[in-house]
Amino acid sequence: MGQALPSVAWAYAVSRAYLTDMWHRSSPHGVSTVPEANV
Repeated sequence: MGQALPSVAWAYAVSRAYLTDMWHRSSPHGVSTVPEANV
């Protein structure tokens, strides 16, 4: 179980980054309305 956690966290981070990138690309001005994405 201890070995599975890092890969799950990595997969989550990668998918989240991908979704954020897609969100930015689909946004008319390239600016996300999600506060977290503007850090």
